[in-house]
Amino acid sequence: KRAQLFQVAVTSTVDGDDAELTELIRAALKHDQFQLLYQPIASLRGGGEAQFEVLLRLRGDGGKLYTGSALMPIAERAGLTQGIDRWVLSRALMVIAERQRDGHPLRLFVSQSIESINDAQRASWLKQVIDTRRANAEHLVIQLRTPDAVSRVRQTAFFAEQMKSLGVKICLSQFEPTMANFQLLQHVAAEFVKISPRFTGVDGQTP
Repeated sequence: KRAQLFQVAVTSTVDGDDAELTELIRAALKHDQFQLLYQPIASLRGGGEAQFEVLLRLRGDGGKLYTGSALMPIAERAGLTQGIDRWVLSRALMVIAERQRDGHPLRLFVSQSIESINDAQRASWLKQVIDTRRANAEHLVIQLRTPDAVSRVRQTAFFAEQMKSLGVKICLSQFEPTMANFQLLQHVAAEFVKISPRFTGVDGQTP
């Protein structure tokens, strides 16, 4: 099965003080204060259902809006990435289920940290959320960074198989045409590949 290729615009990040952001993230997890934005994705194959990339945002003091790429490195150092990953997945599945019931299905691409593949309970937890939400798992695409996947091929391949058993699809982002990356595709069952901005003419960072 051939992986589908697509490209998507990216946005800039906002830097902030690590300690301040750590506390902001902890509070957001506790009080459900994260926000999600939905950026349309145009498949290079065309046609099909609407597709969106889910972008994590968090509003801080003074209205400053932090992007996921500003938040996740801080969250990783504080051991908070898995909590954020689960929050985003749960919300994305809620949206998928709502649009499904309204007769306007869509596919959502949800970025997850490399730590998600080390979460032994992730597959069982995700199945429970899918069942509870009554969401179509095939409309969820978990997006992993290619450099992360290359560094943990065996674990990523196992994680991808677990997701496949649930009906969830896998996307490898920041993909560059290197031998290591093409070899990765021999082991990881990815339905989608997102080309690195370096090869699409788009200048920016991961949103």
